[in-house]
Amino acid sequence: MSYLALDAAEIVRTIERLRNRIEERFPGSGLGSVCGQLLEISRRARAGRVDCETHSGVRVATAVLAVVIVAGLALMVTRLRPRRADSRSLIPGLQHLNETAPARIRPTGGAGASP
Repeated sequence: MSYLALDAAEIVRTIERLRNRIEERFPGSGLGSVCGQLLEISRRARAGRVDCETHSGVRVATAVLAVVIVAGLALMVTRLRPRRADSRSLIPGLQHLNETAPARIRPTGGAGASP
């Protein structure tokens, strides 16, 4: 057998050995039951009884949601344009901030000046 192919029977045997080792070393930890679930899934996959279509509704909903998000972002980029700041409207706003700021955070003059 090629190393590029997986042997389903060998995978099941490996998971069985892993579950047994976990149960011996960590009895009752819950990790053994997780491995047991993995073993059951691998056995069903080997028998060809794995239902791959169970999540198709979730996949479709995720794809639709992704398209809506991308369309919304594209719409925002094309419709929203940043306003150009007018220096006449900017200066009174900055003066108001300076007047309402507490004295301890107002600029005092120079880099080395003390308050």
